Amino acid sequence: MLALLRHALATLRNVKLVALHLVVNAVLLASASFWLLIPEAHVWQLFFAGLSALLMLFVFLWLHSGTLAYAVSPVKENFRPSFVIKIWRLFWLLLGIFILFWCMNRVGGWIGSQWQIAGYLYSKAPTWMRPTAGSSSYTTALGYFFLTLYWYVLPSLLLPIITARIAGAGFLRGLRVLWHWQYWLGIAATVLLGVWLTKLIVGWMPGSTLTQQTIGMVIRFTFAYLIATAAWLLTAGVLGYFLASEPPTEKFFLTPVLDKIAPAGGETRSIVNHSVSVIRDRRLILLQLAAGFVAAVMAIWNPSSPPLTWSWVGAVGVVLFVLFVFLWLYSSTIAYAVQPVAAQFRNAFRFHFIRILWLFVGLVVLVLLQESSDYVLWKLNNNDQHFALILHITRVISDYLLPCFLLPWTAAKVMGNHFRDGLIALRSWRYWVGMVVIIYFAQWISDQLTHGSSSVTFWWMVISATLLRTLSILPIVVGWVTAAGLVSYFLKARTSSAADVVGQTVS
Repeated sequence: MLALLRHALATLRNVKLVALHLVVNAVLLASASFWLLIPEAHVWQLFFAGLSALLMLFVFLWLHSGTLAYAVSPVKENFRPSFVIKIWRLFWLLLGIFILFWCMNRVGGWIGSQWQIAGYLYSKAPTWMRPTAGSSSYTTALGYFFLTLYWYVLPSLLLPIITARIAGAGFLRGLRVLWHWQYWLGIAATVLLGVWLTKLIVGWMPGSTLTQQTIGMVIRFTFAYLIATAAWLLTAGVLGYFLASEPPTEKFFLTPVLDKIAPAGGETRSIVNHSVSVIRDRRLILLQLAAGFVAAVMAIWNPSSPPLTWSWVGAVGVVLFVLFVFLWLYSSTIAYAVQPVAAQFRNAFRFHFIRILWLFVGLVVLVLLQESSDYVLWKLNNNDQHFALILHITRVISDYLLPCFLLPWTAAKVMGNHFRDGLIALRSWRYWVGMVVIIYFAQWISDQLTHGSSSVTFWWMVISATLLRTLSILPIVVGWVTAAGLVSYFLKARTSSAADVVGQTVS
């Protein structure tokens, strides 16, 4: 505990870091206040407001990502390198904050409905669990539970993973931090200091006259600001201590379970390792995420007035261009997934018309088969007697069976192989089980992220809706890359065996 305390206090002993937080956070708060006063009557004002918001977001991400990176090794020599602008640090912090705020927003909705929840629990509870004071005791208990979940549990669960990714470590390295009880105790102390004490100071209103209350408010907000800054720096120090002291070679506590599911040296472990090596390429995920963002923008965009004739021509041209780019991206992803090494990235993403053509043919065949199967199934159910069963069968065929059946054939032709090479994946039960896990798990996470989204009218709400839609597409993106790695594993085995046969024949 003494080593943890010394490491956490090391962030506070850095005068440059403390001054940077006090100044930059104050500037960001003032800028956000003035940003709300920007008019929206003209297009240039909207553009200026959007540019200002992006600039404030960039500075915020730069400051706090640099702080978390510095907290892992809080020495003076590490201060300047920690605050060098790195896009991946900003990206991971932005993604982590977005997920954290989304989770906190869901819990905030529960807090607003705690009276209804308490009443329901009170009505369903047995007689001996119903206090004489009524459901108010349930409401109080739920209030404490939701506040603890909101301010303590959710940040404690997500911050180690965010910090690990910012520091260049893996997700498992961040999850291992949650295994230490000292971490939970340290975060509890910083939460009490940064949340409970600051609320207590801000809520205290001394003085009887307006002048005394104004001076007291300035002093109270200043003290609360200083305490909140110190609490955040201590939190960063606690996170950095466990990430720095965690040995990289230590096994993850779920490793025995993984060894039972996919034993080391077996084919299942080889498939998992190959798929993970595809996902770990940052450039590939970034390209896929950019494509997902474009898809989210096109899905949200809805013109209010019908376009003119020339606008139709331009819209068709844009759609064809986007379709061409998507086909190039996905065909190149399959090509790269066969041999996922950094040296092959540029070669895999070179323009090959045959790859794009075969992927387009596979996509057209998939759409035709999906529409035909849906039509046949619904025609067989004329009286809607088995509506739920037909709907479930339709989803299984359209979302699982047809894509899993066509993907190996299409991937084989994209790689320039024969159609029969796709049979290698179709004959393996590991391929079908892996695709079940990938498809339904990715779809479930995506549905959870898009749950509760509604139509928006204001431009800044459109931006947030676009980001939320992009975030909901992220599980689909990761699932698609994983599926490409899964099917390419069998194509790689076929290519390697063919190469060995050719080498033996030549020798």
